[in-house]
Amino acid sequence: MLNVPSGANNGLTLSEGRKNFKAFGACELSMKKYVRAPKANEI
Repeated sequence: MLNVPSGANNGLTLSEGRKNFKAFGACELSMKKYVRAPKANEI
């Protein structure tokens, strides 16, 4: 299931999304502008 493209996520797999999140903090680079910094209680 980790490498199955998701239709709801424009073909992005869970593995790709996880890799992207580790690299730049969002599932896709174009989505980074919608990601907020974590609150103190979320770290």
